[in-house]
Amino acid sequence: MNNQFYRAGKFLLSALNICWKLGVVTLGVGIIILVVFIAKEIQKDNLRGGEQLSAYVKVYTKDGYKSLYNERETEFTLERLDWVSHGVGEDRIGVYSKNLRRGFYNYDTGEPLADAIYDKAWNFSEGLGAVESNGMLGFVDRDMKMVIPQKFHIVRASDDWPDAIRFQDGQCVLRLTPDSVGVIDKSGQWRIPPVYQSISELTSDSCRVVEKNGQFGIIDYVGQLIFEPQYDAVRITNPSVAVVAKDGYQKKITYSGTVLLSFVFDDVQEFSPENPLYLQYEVNGCRGVLDKRTGKPVIPAIYENVECLSQNRFLVGLKDTEIPLNCTRDISYIILDSQNRKISEQ
Repeated sequence: MNNQFYRAGKFLLSALNICWKLGVVTLGVGIIILVVFIAKEIQKDNLRGGEQLSAYVKVYTKDGYKSLYNERETEFTLERLDWVSHGVGEDRIGVYSKNLRRGFYNYDTGEPLADAIYDKAWNFSEGLGAVESNGMLGFVDRDMKMVIPQKFHIVRASDDWPDAIRFQDGQCVLRLTPDSVGVIDKSGQWRIPPVYQSISELTSDSCRVVEKNGQFGIIDYVGQLIFEPQYDAVRITNPSVAVVAKDGYQKKITYSGTVLLSFVFDDVQEFSPENPLYLQYEVNGCRGVLDKRTGKPVIPAIYENVECLSQNRFLVGLKDTEIPLNCTRDISYIILDSQNRKISEQ
């Protein structure tokens, strides 16, 4: 009998021990589930809002930092970023900044493609992305391999974020210094040497407007000058046609030099009803006087502004950079007659 009670007690203690262990396990699992639930709720709270970057990637901002979140994989791919670039083109590769250094990320997944190891980096174009370290600029391909070595020394007038450095039809405009701009091809060779102050993007007929010593000209895709830099302004309006301005006059010509219109103005305005003989006209941001009867300028458009004083007298404001030779430097206005003769100065 005693032996039966002993066995029953032993069984009961064993069962209680098992139940206690099961209870501890159940409690542990419950705590884990609760922690996961709370974490998910916190994550849900953190994921409210956000800015859609691409089909599956959102940008979230917290404590002044940016984070990339992949909604399909339900995970953050890059966190505590200074900023991320937007508006990425066909290459689908963007730039991110972390601790003031730059790297690249996949625009569609948010995954990092290159660590933040560069001083500067620019969005990809035509399969290449510009990167800069210690003032030396080069280009990496989609595999993050340096295919154009960092051999271009960039000097800036300030620490402002530079203009976009990107390829267009196999060419890229590079500014080495504020006054040294050229064009390279995808081999990293100069197609247009860096001897210009500015170079425009390619036009529809694959030409560019170039500036040298404050004068403008036109250069073609292979680097041959169509017009030497000799004009105050140049606008390419149609393929093989340009509007060029010089000394207050403007004309429309073809690349071969044929004059299509000998006189072109940007804008024209009446002076007042009291002066029906003359008009105020504008060329390249400067103003002059036009004879309404003949349609010809009587005072060239080289002045900051023009005011009609009487039917044949005009007060013109001088530009700082274009003071007529017969004027002193300490004046700002002169009075001219309708024959462009100086009457007095102020």
